[in-house]
Amino acid sequence: FVVIKNADLVGLARLRVPGEHNVRNALVAIAVATHIGLDFKTIHAALSEFGGVGRRFQEIGTVGGVTVIDDYAHHPTEIKVTLAAAQQRYPGRTIWAVWQPHTYSRVKLYFDRFVQAFGDADKAIVLDIFRSRERDTLGMSSAKIVAAMQHPYARHIGNNTDAAAYILDRVRPDDVILTLSAGDGNQVGQIVLKELEERIHA
Repeated sequence: FVVIKNADLVGLARLRVPGEHNVRNALVAIAVATHIGLDFKTIHAALSEFGGVGRRFQEIGTVGGVTVIDDYAHHPTEIKVTLAAAQQRYPGRTIWAVWQPHTYSRVKLYFDRFVQAFGDADKAIVLDIFRSRERDTLGMSSAKIVAAMQHPYARHIGNNTDAAAYILDRVRPDDVILTLSAGDGNQVGQIVLKELEERIHA
């Protein structure tokens, strides 16, 4: 991306992490770094080496052409931005969103926003809600979320093992599986990669 300050070209910067939100974050980092006296060459070198943080659009692996990405996203805005980044990073590839909602209270609070957040997912699997410390369901369920999503390829599949089995029966080379979970939903991607690896070496 191009960095401009007061209508003057500062330089070109490159990031290894996708998404417009990461470009915005980088621009803030550039502004702070130049303010404290770092030159753009040093800033550029640091940015081009930054590979992101764990569980934020973290590439777990690719087996048989199937790529698994994990993200800690558990808020509707995070999910929407992460899916947009996946479409940007992997244009033309089928994006599977595997989401484990986190807490009944969060689902109730953001219900309408959650059901709208999956427009950039080609296929969506909603796992059972990760209850954490909560006991009261507040009338919320993953089946209710899927019914409200009106997404033609959205499914409620309760647990990680069954979700992985569903994906393994349908996944194709070049597909991207994006796990979105603040709980243990990221295990779905790990199970898929392990099984694909075993199939290749069988």
